[in-house]
Amino acid sequence: MTLFSCGSMLTENESKAIDEVLDFFGGFCKYSIGASASTEDGSKKYFELELSQSKALEKYKNSKEIVTSKLCYIFFNKLSDEEKQNYTHIRGTLLYDNGEKFSHDYSIKELELVKNKIPIVDKVVALIKNKNFKELKGMLNDQSTLRYDKNELLTNIEKLDPEFGNVTEYRLFGFRLSNAGNNQVLKIYGVVLRDKSNHELSIYLDPNAKNDEILKLDYQL
Repeated sequence: MTLFSCGSMLTENESKAIDEVLDFFGGFCKYSIGASASTEDGSKKYFELELSQSKALEKYKNSKEIVTSKLCYIFFNKLSDEEKQNYTHIRGTLLYDNGEKFSHDYSIKELELVKNKIPIVDKVVALIKNKNFKELKGMLNDQSTLRYDKNELLTNIEKLDPEFGNVTEYRLFGFRLSNAGNNQVLKIYGVVLRDKSNHELSIYLDPNAKNDEILKLDYQL
């Protein structure tokens, strides 16, 4: 695990954030601070994290934005409110062994939105852990942006629960903001660690909702 700098001095929180990035991803991490301006996006001042030689790059090569979102969220989440004002965006860059490069910028506002939604994710995981499927069902909305049968979904979740075993931990893997028709959807990806079998858990949320309603849940082995 190695850190490369591009001449910029780090604050204590920024240094701890990059240590956490390396602890999570391994590999090498180069950082820099940059600025750009365009008529489409306006001016940006961004902190860039460039990840290379990490096993996650190949493992999730078809889901690059999941890696960049986690990369940037780890860094953002360690910053103080004052430090967040130093940047408009955090940029995640992935550098592959074959020279391929992928970058994605996340605005501070977008990252703050995700942070504010994490308590809903924690609540969902706690309900699953405590096998409180009735309350979980009450959080689901299957009549809005994403149509499905929530009774069927909860029946399947409850049926699979004994096969997975007891919940021990949840790990956030990343997020993505996308559109479903005319509405925005925030999809938060993670993995639920269990004492029998781990599984992925994706939670779909309305980024503009003021309540703890869930649009949909996805389980995947």
